Amino acid sequence: MLKILPLLRNTLSPLYDERERNAIIEMLVEGVCGWTRNDYLMHRTDTLDADIRLRLMSCAVELAQGIPVQQVLGYAEFMGRKFKVNRDTLIPRPETAELVNWVINDIVQVFHSPVRSIVDIGTGSGCIAVTLALKFKDINISATDLSTAALKVAKANAESLGAKNIDFIHMDILKPEDDLNIHQDIHNPDETYSLSAPRYERHDIIVSNPPYVCESEAKDMSATVLDHEPHMALFVPDCDPLLFYRAIARYGKQHLNHRGVLYLEINENFGTEVRLLLDQSGYTDIIVRQDMYEKNRMVRAFIP
Repeated sequence: MLKILPLLRNTLSPLYDERERNAIIEMLVEGVCGWTRNDYLMHRTDTLDADIRLRLMSCAVELAQGIPVQQVLGYAEFMGRKFKVNRDTLIPRPETAELVNWVINDIVQVFHSPVRSIVDIGTGSGCIAVTLALKFKDINISATDLSTAALKVAKANAESLGAKNIDFIHMDILKPEDDLNIHQDIHNPDETYSLSAPRYERHDIIVSNPPYVCESEAKDMSATVLDHEPHMALFVPDCDPLLFYRAIARYGKQHLNHRGVLYLEINENFGTEVRLLLDQSGYTDIIVRQDMYEKNRMVRAFIP
């Protein structure tokens, strides 16, 4: 192990600083060797099998090309579980876990009436929907996305993790409802079906991590993200940064039950604007919450 560590560090050096390199190497060793962090520290002086060394170097070559470590390994950790990810899905971030924890805490400790239906808009890898479905097996979860490729990944994650109470729906939240007549069935890509759920159902909770990065912010982002994660799940036009929040707010007004709740992950620069939008849309009890880095990253609002 001591011989291959310098090679790994040198391979990763052009793209990552020391802290990032060490974290990535630990993730690689865990993924390839099956070691925990403690195992890694205990076995650093061990001699690795040739096939393990080759696998680690192969992964390092991909990382040197800017491919995120989660895509190299084929999975990302999210709230203690491994979710399959690829170029069709965003890699789950810690702030999204904070949003999910907020939802879970409210369901368990705050709400007085039972929650029966949740819709996750823009599900991507399914990390939000699957986590909620596994926590609350008696709640019906609808996971929607415009990308059928992402929906297939989300469905695979639900199956591998044992989440059974989820429906996967192909839906474009930006299109008027009257235009949403025929949609591809991801269970059978050669067939189409008329969409009757979730758009025409009512829900107790809507949760969404929609695209919210302004196009002008791309210049400050790493090539690892820009070149390997789906832009349709990341960016909004500079001229309309609240594009998806306006659509989701409208959908919520039409399809949330009385005292239904909307949870959103937001761009840290638009907390005030999202709050105002929701207030003007008729939502009440609006809270903008900071993440662990003291950035405005989450919003909760109620339908009166």
